[in-house]
Amino acid sequence: VLLFDFSKLRRGGSSDLELVASELNSFCEGKHPMFPGFCMDGSDGEPDYRFHVTHPERYGNFHVEDEELHLVLGTIEQPGEGSFKDVKDRSLAFFQQHDLPVKKIISGTSAVVDFIWELSSQCVTAGFRDNFQFWKAKNHSQEGGKFFLFDASRSTRRHEMFFDDNVHFDDLKIVRPFNRLRQRKSWWGLPLLQTHVCRADALTAINDDLYFVAEVQRMEDNYEHKLAAMQRCSTCLQRLPKGAESVSIPQLHHNANYDAWEGLRKDESVLPLTSDADADFFSPIARSSEGTK
Repeated sequence: VLLFDFSKLRRGGSSDLELVASELNSFCEGKHPMFPGFCMDGSDGEPDYRFHVTHPERYGNFHVEDEELHLVLGTIEQPGEGSFKDVKDRSLAFFQQHDLPVKKIISGTSAVVDFIWELSSQCVTAGFRDNFQFWKAKNHSQEGGKFFLFDASRSTRRHEMFFDDNVHFDDLKIVRPFNRLRQRKSWWGLPLLQTHVCRADALTAINDDLYFVAEVQRMEDNYEHKLAAMQRCSTCLQRLPKGAESVSIPQLHHNANYDAWEGLRKDESVLPLTSDADADFFSPIARSSEGTK
């Protein structure tokens, strides 16, 4: 059984935030037809995980300009998308030139990191739209993917996780990992796929109600193993003689074919892929109508 407090940051490149919020709030209030009776609306004295549009500081847009990250709070409209698809000015100034309900603009990567870190320390649900145009400009690669803030250390007493069905196994493709303490470093995806990032398999999740519970448990176990290994390394380093300039390392047999990650690599081509049409086919409405025929 997994019991812990959490915060949920909903991410996406589209403008379906209101639809997602409606489904989530229905679930939290115990009114969702597929999950009746749940209580996560605060009425039992526990945290309220509903998404409230009356809290503009909990939704908005990520915007990237000159490789700096900005966060626009209070609106999910974006230049180059939706009603503003044809606007010429797609800079940060766009949000001040149009009649948009902008609550606040947090400018600069460090400031955005601090804001997200503080927000995610609370038991809340928030929703932020990612910058699709920036991802497109980066050839749909990890470098321009969805901002994912993490800090792999026991002292934080936190474990950040990111779920997305478009994650790839070599280049994470749609996720851009961002370490809180080493913000300019690029991160290889495979180790993070063991502890922090999950390639969500939509087809398996449909057939297995406990799919995501199992994935959370898997990453929790791997994360604890990683933290323990880090602690052992730290202890060994602390035991080195003070002032030692070098350490003798035994000569090991070199195997050019050795791959420490061999057992964890996965073949992208054998994984189930979903299409936009699957969303309609597997929707609760479509499934209920099939059952009445």
